[in-house]
Amino acid sequence: MEEVKNYKKINSDAHHLNFAISRMQDIYRKRNGEVDEPHRHDYFTILIVEKAKGKHKIDFNTYELGENQVFFVAPGQVHQVIETKKSFGYAMTFSNQFLVLNSIPFAFIESLNLFQNYGQSPPLLPVKDQFSSIQFFAEKMLELLGKEVQMRDLSIGSYLKLLLIECNNICS
Repeated sequence: MEEVKNYKKINSDAHHLNFAISRMQDIYRKRNGEVDEPHRHDYFTILIVEKAKGKHKIDFNTYELGENQVFFVAPGQVHQVIETKKSFGYAMTFSNQFLVLNSIPFAFIESLNLFQNYGQSPPLLPVKDQFSSIQFFAEKMLELLGKEVQMRDLSIGSYLKLLLIECNNICS
């Protein structure tokens, strides 16, 4: 049996980086539409899917990609995104170190119950207004990541916390 690929660094080009966010369509273009093999990370992943066709496999469960979905992948979970055409949305990753540096307690992440280490990890399906808020937070993080401004990481951490709280409220 072939070993599952394990990504340890969020960005191999920037060893200090412990947060990343990209547009899904840019990732698709960068990979020439090729499907990545199943893999796991040592960090958290959030996929904010505006529009997509294909499947997202998380551990041994398969979910259809569609519109207005949010997927949460915990460190260590094996997952694979299989796009049958270009997806639109955001792919976000962050490490435990990013949480610590931004005063986001791990207990906060655990209390949200969004990242499942086992069992089912179905997508969150927010209604239009809720999804718009999630998109807003993601876009602000993407904008900030591209700028050299004071307290950039702290600002990104604040938007991340707001995004997670919004998602938790949707679950409630």
